[in-house]
Amino acid sequence: MVRQSVGQWLEATCPNYDTALSPVSREAERELAASFDVNVPDIPYARYGNTISLAVAKNYADRVGATGLGFEARLTNCGMAAIRAVFETGIRCYADHLAAGKVLYGLTDELFRTAPDLFRTTKPHRFNAVRGLGPDVFPTGMRFMVFVETIGNGIPMPVFVLEKFLREHWNNQEVLVVDGTFTTCALLNPFGVYDRVRRDFGPGTIKLVYVESLSKYYRTGDIDHGTAGIIVAPQVFIAECDKVLAHGFGIQYPQLADFPVDLFGACAEVMPRLSFNAKAAAEFLRGHPRVRNVWYPGWDSELARGAGGVLYLEVETDERGAGERLFEPVIPFRASFGHAQSTHVDFGQFNQSLPPGTIRLAVGTRETPSQVVAKLQTALGPRL
Repeated sequence: MVRQSVGQWLEATCPNYDTALSPVSREAERELAASFDVNVPDIPYARYGNTISLAVAKNYADRVGATGLGFEARLTNCGMAAIRAVFETGIRCYADHLAAGKVLYGLTDELFRTAPDLFRTTKPHRFNAVRGLGPDVFPTGMRFMVFVETIGNGIPMPVFVLEKFLREHWNNQEVLVVDGTFTTCALLNPFGVYDRVRRDFGPGTIKLVYVESLSKYYRTGDIDHGTAGIIVAPQVFIAECDKVLAHGFGIQYPQLADFPVDLFGACAEVMPRLSFNAKAAAEFLRGHPRVRNVWYPGWDSELARGAGGVLYLEVETDERGAGERLFEPVIPFRASFGHAQSTHVDFGQFNQSLPPGTIRLAVGTRETPSQVVAKLQTALGPRL
C-alpha cells in the first residue's frame, strides 16, 4: 500500500503553506500548528523546529500512546542524530555515568567507546541486557544514563526485557534510552509497558527516552527516500534536548516531504509481514546442512507480536568472503535494512572477531515467505 506522504498531505490540506522552506505568512503557520495542537515556533526555521516536523512528530506520539503519559516527540535527520542528541542532553543535564548493553549497533558502540573524550564522562559500564538487571547492577549514588536496544544488533541478538528493568529501577534517578529500530513500536511499544508499570507503582523517577531510525520501515512506497530519526521523551527532557537539536540535528522539510504523514500507520502495516517472512527464513536456515548457527529473536516469548525482519546466520566455511560470494548473486549487499527485497551483510568478511561465515540477513518488505526461501535455496542449495 502506498501511503500519503507529508508533501501530499500539505498540498491537500494546507494550500497556503510554502512547502519549499517556510510559511508564506504567520497566519498559515498558526493554522497548521492549531490543526495538530502544537506550539508555533518563535522563528520558524526550515532545518529544525518547523511546524511541519513538530506536527508529524506529535501525530506519532499520539498514535503510540505517549502523549497522554507526558511525552513529546521530535524528528531528526537520521537515527544516529537522535542518539547523539539524546546522549548530549542526558550527560549535560541528568547523568554522570554511562552504561550500555554489550550488543549494540556499530556506530552506537563506537560512540560509547569514545564517550569519555566526547562527553567528559567516566568509562562506560557494559552489562548483559538480558541477565543481571537488578538494581545492584549500577552503584547507588551515581546518576546513570543506560542505553539498550530492544533487540541487540549483533550476535546473539539479545532481547531486552523492558518491563523487568522498569519495575526494578522505577524510582531510580536514571535515564533509560531504548533504541527500538529493530522492533519499532508496532511490535514492541515501550509506552504501553511504561503505562502498565506506572499504574502499578504510581509516578516514578526513571526517565524513559525512546529513539528509533525512521530510515528502514517508514516509507510511502518501495523507494528509499532518505534518512530520519525520532526521539520520544518526557517533556522536561525534550525541553533540554531542543537546545541540542537546533545545532544541525533536525530534519529539513524537503527530506521529510517523502515520508508518510502517519509514520506509525505505515510501519504497523510492514512489521507483522516482515516478522512472518523472517521466521520462515530462520526455520529454513536452521535445518540447512551448510548453516552452522542461526540467531533469530522471533523464537523468544517476549516478542509475541513478532521480531522484525533481521536475523544472523553462520555459513559453514573457514574462508572470509565466502558468504558474500554465495549471497551476492541473489541477495545483494546493503549496509542498512528495510528494503523492498532481501539484502545481506557479510560481517564475517568485515569483522575479524566473528566467524568467517557470519551473515546478517534482512528480508524484504515486499516479499513473500516462499520468495525469501527460494532465494536462500539458490544461494545455499536446497535443504536436505
